[in-house]
Amino acid sequence: ERFLRKEELGIGEKVLKVIQGFDPPGVGARDLKEAFLIQIREKGLSEELRKAVDSYFHLLMKGDIRGIVKKLGLNGREREFLKELQSLDPKPGRNFSSVPESYISPDVVVKEIDGRLEVFLYDDDLPPLRVNRYYMGLLTDKRLDKTTRDYIKERLRSALWFVKMVEQRKKTILNVAKSIVKFQERFFYEGVKALKPLTLKDVAEDIGVHESTVSRVVSNKYMETPQGLYLMKFFFSTGVDSSSGEQVSSKVIKEMIKELIENEDRNKPLSDSEIQKILKGRGINIARRTVAKYRDMLGIPSSHERKRLLRP
Repeated sequence: ERFLRKEELGIGEKVLKVIQGFDPPGVGARDLKEAFLIQIREKGLSEELRKAVDSYFHLLMKGDIRGIVKKLGLNGREREFLKELQSLDPKPGRNFSSVPESYISPDVVVKEIDGRLEVFLYDDDLPPLRVNRYYMGLLTDKRLDKTTRDYIKERLRSALWFVKMVEQRKKTILNVAKSIVKFQERFFYEGVKALKPLTLKDVAEDIGVHESTVSRVVSNKYMETPQGLYLMKFFFSTGVDSSSGEQVSSKVIKEMIKELIENEDRNKPLSDSEIQKILKGRGINIARRTVAKYRDMLGIPSSHERKRLLRP
C-alpha cells in the first residue's frame, strides 16, 4: 500500500466494498474477523454477536465462549448466541472452489469370494511391459558392426532387468497384502474393532523379506476392502495389554475413546481418568496419559475444553 497514492487507495477501498457486497456474504474480506463482521451485517444477526467478534475476537479464537458470554452479559441466552455463531462460515468461498475432485485408485483389492478372502493387484488400467521385438531382431542382423551390436545387447539387458524388477515389485506388493489379510482377517469381516496389533517386522518375517522392504511397499499404497478404502499403513499398529493376556490394537482403543466421547453427557464430559476406568472395566490396561495422547491424536479437546464450548 505504501507504493500507492492516496487517491488510488481510496478507489481500491471502494472497489473492495463493492466486492464485499457480492454473494456469498464474507467474500473479499481481508481476514477472518472482517469476513465474520460482513456476514453478521448481511445476515442481520444480533448486535451481541457483532460485539463478540469486533471486541473479543481473541477469546473467540481460543474457544472461550464462557468468557465472551460473561463479558456481554448473555447469561440465559448462551444457546441462541452459540447458534448464531455457528451460522458463520470461516470459508465463504469454498463452495465455489474450482479445484477438481481427486480420486484414489487402490493398489490392491481384497474381495470375499465363495467365503474366502482373495487379494488382487489393481493394475487393470496398466498395459503389460514388453521389450520391443524389433530391437531383439536386430541382433540377428549380420550387417551390424560389433559396437552397435554390443550397444543393443546392453540396452536390451537393461530393459529386461527393468521389466523383471517391475514384476518383482508387483509380486512383493501382493505378498505383503496377502500377509496383512492373513494377520488381520477378522477386520475384513468385522471392521476396525477387530484390528490386531501388527508390526512391519511381523509381515517381513512372514514373507521372508527385510523390514525396510515392507515399509517401502506400504508407503502411500491403498487397499480396497469390504470395509472401505484404507492406506496399507493403517493395518499396522502397536498394542496395549488386556486382562485376557492378549494385546489390543491402539487403533481399536482410539475408536473406543472416540465412541465414548461421542455418546457422553454433553453437560458432563468424560475426563481422561473416567475414560481410563471405563476401558479398564472392559479389560484394557491403559494409563491415563495414554488416553490423553490418543485423544489428542484424534483431535478431540479435553473434557474441560469440551464443556467450555457449550455444544447445543
